[in-house]
This record gives sequence, C-alpha cells and structure tokens, in this order.
Amino acid sequence: DPHVPNSPLADVRVRKAVNYAINRKEIRDAFKGESSPIINSACNPVQFGCETDVTTYDYNPEKAKELLKEAGFEKGLNLSMIISPEGVAVAEAVKANLAAVGINLAINNLQYAAGIEQWRNHKQDMYY
Repeated sequence: DPHVPNSPLADVRVRKAVNYAINRKEIRDAFKGESSPIINSACNPVQFGCETDVTTYDYNPEKAKELLKEAGFEKGLNLSMIISPEGVAVAEAVKANLAAVGINLAINNLQYAAGIEQWRNHKQDMYY
C-alpha cells in the first residue's frame, strides 16, 4: 500500500520490483494447477467490474534487483503482508520469491475482519 507512512511501496520502482520478483506461473502450477488462469489484478477476471486491462509482469528477478537498486534498496528492504488463514501456503511461496531479490516479507496471518481493518488503516504494506 503506497499510503502506508514511510512504506518503500510509495516508490513505483519498488512496486514493479515486487511484481517482477513473483513467479506467478510456478505458484499457480504448485497450488492451483496448470489449467487455472494466472491472475494479474486484485480480482478474478470473471468477477463483474474486475479491471482486466492491467500491466502484466513476467517473472524476472534480475529486473527486480535492478529496480530495487535504482530505488536505493540494493541491500534489501522489509515489507509486511496481511493474509487470511487459507492463504498461508501461497504467501510462503511469495515470501520465498521476494527473499531471492532481497525483500524480507513479514507475513501477518489475520482473520478477515482484522485484516481488512489493518488494510484500511494503512498498517500493512500488502495483502493477499
């Protein structure tokens, strides 16, 4: 959330680096199977009103590292992410992808209502 005070995600290069660092295909294959679509937006494309015309990012950890260096985070950075209990396994896979480019992700497993409250109050960097 670029609205979190002092969040590195306020820098578009960091947000892009996060996107390049995540191997969506590998995560999809491991948890949903090859027949599932890779989702590139915050909602499922079949949902009414879901924006599907979004920028997509291929898995490119070297590009992620380059962007982090440009943004002043060559030595790495810390981010936090809210997840609901059913998202633990996928969140751990994302955490591993981010760690490979120097991003330490703290995963905060919260019940849905508590997670939404944290997100609305800009107390976490990301959610899943």
